[in-house]
Amino acid sequence: MTHTPYTRLLSALYKDGISEIRTQKSGNSLPSLRVLTTEFFSNENIVDSEHSVALSAWGQLSAHDLHLSMFQNGPSCCTDDSKPLNKEFNNCLAIVIPANDLFYSASHTECLNIKRLVNTENINCSIKPAIPINNNTAALDASFVYGSTAETNKLIREFKDGRLRVENINGRDFPPNMKNSGNRCAKNSKICMLTGDVRGNQQPLIQSLQVLFLRLHNWMVGNLKKINTHWDDEKLYQKGRLIISAIVQHITYRHYLPIILGKQYMDSFGLATVSEGYNNVYDSSLDIQISTEFVACAYRSLHSMILDEYELLDYTHSVVGTWTLSDTYDDTSIILQGDHFDQVIMGMTHQPMGKMDLNFPMSTSNLLLQKNGVGSDLAATDIGRGRDTGLKSYPHFINMVGLGYPESWEDLEETMDRDIVKRLRLFYDTVDDVDPFLGGMLENQVEGTMFGPTFLAIISEQYYLLQRGDRHYYELGDQPHSFTLEQLREIRKVTLATVFCLCGDNIQLMQQDVFRTISEDNPLTRCTEIIGDFSLKPWARK
Repeated sequence: MTHTPYTRLLSALYKDGISEIRTQKSGNSLPSLRVLTTEFFSNENIVDSEHSVALSAWGQLSAHDLHLSMFQNGPSCCTDDSKPLNKEFNNCLAIVIPANDLFYSASHTECLNIKRLVNTENINCSIKPAIPINNNTAALDASFVYGSTAETNKLIREFKDGRLRVENINGRDFPPNMKNSGNRCAKNSKICMLTGDVRGNQQPLIQSLQVLFLRLHNWMVGNLKKINTHWDDEKLYQKGRLIISAIVQHITYRHYLPIILGKQYMDSFGLATVSEGYNNVYDSSLDIQISTEFVACAYRSLHSMILDEYELLDYTHSVVGTWTLSDTYDDTSIILQGDHFDQVIMGMTHQPMGKMDLNFPMSTSNLLLQKNGVGSDLAATDIGRGRDTGLKSYPHFINMVGLGYPESWEDLEETMDRDIVKRLRLFYDTVDDVDPFLGGMLENQVEGTMFGPTFLAIISEQYYLLQRGDRHYYELGDQPHSFTLEQLREIRKVTLATVFCLCGDNIQLMQQDVFRTISEDNPLTRCTEIIGDFSLKPWARK
């Protein structure tokens, strides 16, 4: 169901109890978002040598599958020449830039505007305090391919043989180029592809994955048609969609989550998949809605995995060029040039991703959606999003995940280094005022995972609900639409490497686990071996 409010794990914290941005407990304003990011984060591109860019790209794609928030309309909190206004508006936040800022001072930028998210107050909903609205289906259901509304679904379908609409460019299938599709694209972009999610053109990694899964759907329904010649368009489309959704869930729970959450924690939290048979974990009492703490705080920590520059690899797996994130926001036309589509895909499997740490590269910390060399600050927006959505302060988060409420600054030393706690004291009046995104990012990581204890618990809880509360979860065997054991066996053969091999233009070599970089234990393998004996024969019907 779309256009529904997110849920809350904690009660809201607004100044007026409804929607106004909170202050510190003393009544003083909260610290400048930009000052916090320059004090606690840096711009280095430090990489995680074990894990590939494909892992970070899948994290962003899964976020697009689960939630979509729209921005409020209204005046900006900054003047046209990027100066702070003397008055406040309830539809925006201002990132006030100090005069000595090492980047923005050169362009005399003193203010960056953050649009607040549409919430229940904006749509005359009686729910108070205000809570933001999710415009996507709150399920891991490949909505980035199929859309979350009937209107989008109608636009993307061909209504012939179960296929999705494509535009053939130089003998290759891509989503249709539709400037007026409603998708977010740069004004000067030569192409704006119609995808199930409006953010499908956000940058080349996301756009490549969008194209791959569109092609995978059409490959599936084409082969289903061969073995079930009597199936009509609707039957082919729905069966193809069900298989693709299952593959997205399988890749996420079997291959992605064990890396970011850790296999041991997955097992202890009951998130593990099974290798054979059914996994009947459905609980009808659970609500799979997305929590505000997940979407506006914990899952945003994955932004640390982003890099400034990304590799292009040729078919010998040699680096033949690069593309820069700050130059390709909402303009993904690079993937249409020559062999760049495959080169982007092979690059994301070869290149180590940004390490999950306190580094946010220039492309996101100073050049986000840049124009003329000046952009916004994503990390500052991440902190500000918590204020926008009325999230409680960091100590409440610690207490929520069972670590006890920190009564003093010294109590924070249980989750983060002492020198960091000392620096926090310079910016906040009390420990009760610390922003939750900043606090969670500063925590020491739990061994074997990519997160500190607070974000680890919030993200795990969300994926637990998405697994246990979804009657369409792919491993279930007690539902009317459940796969047969033979069908489930085929789905379990699919990895993201399978998708790359099947749906790239001409990819011949790939490592089995594309979320991990190439190594002796994860060598390049022929695509014929990766695809193996995957078959749709279990879907044949007489």
